[in-house]
Amino acid sequence: MATQRSQTVHSGCTVLLKVKGKVVGRAQSLDGRRSYGTEGVYELGSIMPQEHINNRYEGTISLERFLIKKDDLAKVGMTALGEEILTTDIIDIEVISKADNSTIRVYRGCTAVDYSENFRVGAISGENATFQYLSCDTGEKKDVAAADGGGGTL
Repeated sequence: MATQRSQTVHSGCTVLLKVKGKVVGRAQSLDGRRSYGTEGVYELGSIMPQEHINNRYEGTISLERFLIKKDDLAKVGMTALGEEILTTDIIDIEVISKADNSTIRVYRGCTAVDYSENFRVGAISGENATFQYLSCDTGEKKDVAAADGGGGTL
C-alpha cells in the first residue's frame, strides 16, 4: 500500500474541513452538489430536444458530524437553533488535504438552509446541516472574464 503522501486519490481520512480558518472536528461526511438548471430547448414537430441550456447555478453542501457537547454547529456560529439565524453571517467551507495542506475545494458564501440533530439508543449522537453556497473553486485565484460580468480576480 502506498503511503498517504504518495496516494493519488483523496479519501475521508486524508482531508480536513475548515470553517472560518478553523478545523471542524468530528465531521463524518461532506457532500457537495451543484446544479446548472439545465433545460432542453424544444421545437414544434419533435419531441426531441434540439439543444440544452444552463439557466442557473445552484450549489448545496450537506455536512454530517458527531454532536460535540461544547462546540456544536450552532455554538460555533455556522447554524442556529432559532431566530438567531437572522444574525448568522455567511461562511466559507474549505476541504484541505492533510498530506500537503493544499486546498481541494472552497465553498464560498455558504448560508445555512437547515440543521438537525439525532439521538439514538446505543449510538453516538449526530448533527446535520445543509448549506447553499454562492460559488465553488479549488482555492486558486483565477481571472473572471469581462464578458461574464466579471473583470476582476477571484
